[in-house]
Amino acid sequence: NCPALENAEWRPASDYPRSARHMGIFQSTQARAPPALDVQQTPEATADAKDVKVEPIMSEKESPAYVTSMYTFYSWPSLWLAFIAFSLTVILKIMNNQWQGNFATGFLGLYTYQEETVFFNVSVSMHVFTGFSWIFLVMHQIYTASNFNKTAAEKSEKLRAAHRWAGRYLGIPVVIGMVVLAFVASAARSIGAPLRVQFFSLGPASISGIMIFVNFVLGYHVAVYKKDYRAHKGFMFYMLIWTFFPGVMRVPAALVQFMVPTCNTSAFSTSLGLFSSGVFIVIVALYITWKLEEFNSRHFKINIVAASIGLVAGLISTVLNYEGGGGVCFEPGYSGTGGTDF
Repeated sequence: NCPALENAEWRPASDYPRSARHMGIFQSTQARAPPALDVQQTPEATADAKDVKVEPIMSEKESPAYVTSMYTFYSWPSLWLAFIAFSLTVILKIMNNQWQGNFATGFLGLYTYQEETVFFNVSVSMHVFTGFSWIFLVMHQIYTASNFNKTAAEKSEKLRAAHRWAGRYLGIPVVIGMVVLAFVASAARSIGAPLRVQFFSLGPASISGIMIFVNFVLGYHVAVYKKDYRAHKGFMFYMLIWTFFPGVMRVPAALVQFMVPTCNTSAFSTSLGLFSSGVFIVIVALYITWKLEEFNSRHFKINIVAASIGLVAGLISTVLNYEGGGGVCFEPGYSGTGGTDF
């Protein structure tokens, strides 16, 4: 019953401007689009058409799914390395009743037993518990974020709701507890310890705790108050990297120790592992930022500065722990027992 449609004619998509076809309004001329109606426009329809906003075409690097996939893909290796390293540390604590910075010294029987106070033992144990809780929470967050755009609308909304709920009501207390307990344990270990141990515990090792908190606060702020979810993903990615940093650094530290299996290099190799892990973070940050073209982003600038400071601090710690921490094990002809653990 519409008079305007009585004399309508079908027209191929090729009759329309090329720009309209490329915007996705019509298909290409090779595959003809469904016929379009040549409708006589009324003044009201023309006015309505002027109010229609055409969204700009989004490149692959700008799509939320691509950004999420980049961040999650490079989060998994760090997560599993940290999980394995932390698990081995806990196993050695059960076997030897001693918390050790380098799990390789425990498996090789080179660890130096140190009397641990009840306060230190409790704080480290609680830190480890919150750390493992955080790892499982991160697995949940990565899974839900990765499947936002891969499921039906109803399930996608449930995943988003679960992601928000876990971040607000579980992430906040777990992160705060984990970071605070790490600082408490480091301070307890530093009391009466040599300068090299104090510098490691309160210097380069503490940078990761500070950056976990900074990235969490900024990532939460841009998501909740600014709805900038791309920046949120960036801050959360770096927070994950800094979270797993203490675990990741144990892997190269153990490899260094296994190079000289009869000499304790614990403190030196742990410092060297911290430095090499800092190099890893910088390389990953530069690569992902290059792929996503985010060199001007705030999350990149903040974290690359912190990682650079961590590299310098790690290098200083490695030098300080060369002699007392077991670096002498690599000197030709050295036949001593090496250094001592942190």
